[in-house]
Amino acid sequence: MKRKPFAAFGRILYGNYYEAGYTVDAATYADSKTVLLFTEGDFTVRDKNTGEVVYQCGPGWINYGNYDDRSLIATANKDSVSWCYDPKVNQNYVPPINLFEMKQGQSMIMDSNTNLFLCKGTLLVNEKQFVGPYQLAVRTNGNTVLALTDIYGLLFR
Repeated sequence: MKRKPFAAFGRILYGNYYEAGYTVDAATYADSKTVLLFTEGDFTVRDKNTGEVVYQCGPGWINYGNYDDRSLIATANKDSVSWCYDPKVNQNYVPPINLFEMKQGQSMIMDSNTNLFLCKGTLLVNEKQFVGPYQLAVRTNGNTVLALTDIYGLLFR
C-alpha cells in the first residue's frame, strides 16, 4: 500500500493506494472516529477470528467512524483506492463530512460555501474542469456542475 497525504480545507486527508492481492492484518476500535471512503476497486474485510466478511468495500462505500473493537484481515481483490480522514493527525477533530457522489452525465446546481474534496473523477464547474484528487472551494451561488465521469468526493462542512 502507498499512502499519500492531501490538504483538505486546513486538515489532512490520506489517499491509500492498494495493489491487487494486498493483504494486511488490521484492528478497529469502537472509539475511533475515522472516516473511510472507497472510490476504486474491490476490498474484502474479514473478522480475523471467525472469517466472517465484515465489509465488502467498493466505489462509494463509506464508514463514518462507527466501528467495533475487532481484529481484521483486509484484502484488495483488485487495485483499489480508499480515502481516510484520521482524527489522530488532525488534532482529534472531525468536522462534519458527507459523501458526495454523482454519476457520469448527472448535473446539479452547487451553492456557495461548498468545500468539496474531489477524490475521484472529472467535474465541470461553470465550464471549468477539475480532476480528482482536487480540493475545490466554491464561494459563489448558482454554480452549474456536470459530472464528466462518475464522481466520488467528500464534503467538508
